[in-house]
Amino acid sequence: MLYLMNIETIGVDLNYLFSGEKSIYKSGEDLHDKQANLVFEVVEEVEKIIKLQGVILSPEKKARLISTIYRNSNLYSPINKKLIFDFLNLAAE
Repeated sequence: MLYLMNIETIGVDLNYLFSGEKSIYKSGEDLHDKQANLVFEVVEEVEKIIKLQGVILSPEKKARLISTIYRNSNLYSPINKKLIFDFLNLAAE
């Protein structure tokens, strides 16, 4: 599996290798950029909503909240603010 990650770093489209169809992203770098942007958006929205609701979370709970929201988000869709509110309410209980 490591060799696949290595050849992707030089621009090989792994999706094309496996399916014969071009990926919707050009390279691993594009995917990493999208992932980084999603992390940024999740953290930013979580912080805004925490401030808005006046919730206090321990660093561990906040990290778990952010990682859970990230795992339940889609790289190609806008952030689901309802999801953030719902998970925040669960974390604050």
